[in-house]
Amino acid sequence: MVEAQTTIDQAQRAIEVAKRAGRGELGEIRIGYVSSALYSGVLSEGVSIVPNILTRKYFYLR
Repeated sequence: MVEAQTTIDQAQRAIEVAKRAGRGELGEIRIGYVSSALYSGVLSEGVSIVPNILTRKYFYLR
């Protein structure tokens, strides 16, 4: 009985995660850039809006 309830709970969490991903609330953003973007201010300008669009996403700069 415990194993069955654990499986049901995991399935319910999986459904919720899938829904959130579908709404764009979860995910990953990776941004590649050239050094001129860093020096021109384009990169910092773009990165400044990231907190406004991210909820539980991972953000990487390379």
